[in-house]
Amino acid sequence: MTNWPSVLAPASPSAAHAASVSWVLIVGAGIVFALVMSVLVWALLRRQRTPANLRIWLLGAGVFFPATVLSGLMVWVYGGDSRMSASHDKHALLVTVTAHNWWWDVRYRDPASGRE
Repeated sequence: MTNWPSVLAPASPSAAHAASVSWVLIVGAGIVFALVMSVLVWALLRRQRTPANLRIWLLGAGVFFPATVLSGLMVWVYGGDSRMSASHDKHALLVTVTAHNWWWDVRYRDPASGRE
């Protein structure tokens, strides 16, 4: 049996951090989605005129709560972004990619010698 690479098995510290960020975002968005959909279903099943205090509650649970949670997740992701961009290996090969109209210019630089 061969050892196939998997998205669920990160192989470097940066990939492990990216995987944990992805899982937190997926779970957070799923919770927000489930709450908003349950409030929507509850509101549709009521079929009565909605009093003003209930409208405020629906606005808070349907707009302000998701906006607050998703904004918090965004701040958390960008706060940990420096851990993903920092190189963990001093001897890693540096790659510079320049996009042109119909092709890519790829240059490899050895960090030890500085040669391309």
